[in-house]
Amino acid sequence: MVGPIQAPEQLDQRGLAGTVLADQRKARAGRQVQRYVDQRRRAAAGIGETDREASIDIRRGVTGTLWILLIAGQSFAIHSRRLPLHRTAGRLVFALAPLLIGAFSLVTWAGAQKSAMQHPFYEAFGRPLLTGDALLVFATALLVYLALRYRRQVHVHGALMISTVIGLLPPILARLFNIYMPGLIISGPETLYRFGPSLLLSAALSVALGIFLALRYRRHGWPWWLASGLVALLYLLYATLGQTAQWSATVAEIATWSPIAVFACGALLGAMACVLGWRQGETIGRLAPA
Repeated sequence: MVGPIQAPEQLDQRGLAGTVLADQRKARAGRQVQRYVDQRRRAAAGIGETDREASIDIRRGVTGTLWILLIAGQSFAIHSRRLPLHRTAGRLVFALAPLLIGAFSLVTWAGAQKSAMQHPFYEAFGRPLLTGDALLVFATALLVYLALRYRRQVHVHGALMISTVIGLLPPILARLFNIYMPGLIISGPETLYRFGPSLLLSAALSVALGIFLALRYRRHGWPWWLASGLVALLYLLYATLGQTAQWSATVAEIATWSPIAVFACGALLGAMACVLGWRQGETIGRLAPA
């Protein structure tokens, strides 16, 4: 049975309504992207953000800054031959490493939350980037474990500790490029695509830095090769696994987890890395020839 024939005016009205609805959705997405850009700029200017996102960013920023200061302080102490100070500062690793890795885990969970809310940036870049955030959790634990295990080999120990910072460089550099570098500045929704090239450039520079240090210190260069490989793997996962439907489903599952449990698991992983690395380092020390 054929339904009633609709008048051309009705069809035009429906088509117009659909066009208006599509325009409204585009405008809403544009406002969300602009809000994200403004938040990044305010954060770079020291104004910060609000609510839970700001709390997580502050925790990551504080723990990351303390970690960098700890590494810098230890480096200064060992180069100035202040061994007691170096050992005393080294004990702080047992407190900071679990907090740092727990904060990294929490950042991954927060990103999954934004992806679940279909944030435009996370729809385009953020969801794939979470592969790198997840990798950074385990890579940092691995480097801390190795650094404590080989703490009696001064050059290897120092390289492994500093290598924990190289994994932080790509996201930091990418954001700086998007704020300050001509040609890569993101000023609104129409320039959001520039994040992709800036991320590639920042990863390439980080890998190049690791390779340069590995070649510069050939005798004890394997930690730098490891750090470069981890950064390269970070970008590779972003460009491959991060673009798949399977990863989207995984991110949706992560968004349902408890943030307290996520932080606790990350902190536990960090604590295990410290304890196992320290114990195996003692074994290596006993087996080393006098």
